Amino acid sequence: MNLGAGTWRTFDRATRDLALGKTATASSTNGANAATNVTKATTYQNYTASRWESAASDPQWIMVDLGSAMEINRVVLKWYSNYGKAFKIQVSTDSTTWTDVFSTTVGASYSVTDETFAKATARYARMNGTQRGNANGYSLFAFMVLNDP
Repeated sequence: MNLGAGTWRTFDRATRDLALGKTATASSTNGANAATNVTKATTYQNYTASRWESAASDPQWIMVDLGSAMEINRVVLKWYSNYGKAFKIQVSTDSTTWTDVFSTTVGASYSVTDETFAKATARYARMNGTQRGNANGYSLFAFMVLNDP
């Protein structure tokens, strides 16, 4: 939504999602549910066809490499039934030193985490899970990174 104008803004993932088609890596994967699945080009109609799933242990993380440092201020995570109950969104310019931009302890199954934060310059964005919501691993359909006006 464009709050200033009070209108809905169309979401063109191809132009707005800075993570689209970029390299994603993770602390672990389960079966064919590879980290790279979260940055695939999907639509609202087929985004559940592939996902990332981690091993069933804590902690676990998934990271997107944007290719170069750029300004970002929003992350959207689309969760499967295997969700993060407690997790952080972190950003980095070198994938070694991380800055927390969001944290929660109330994640939910089949939910969307859509968090806006103060603009940060980052090459990497990461979901760092510290507590799973069930006995399975963490699992995401999509990991989007944006720089909204």
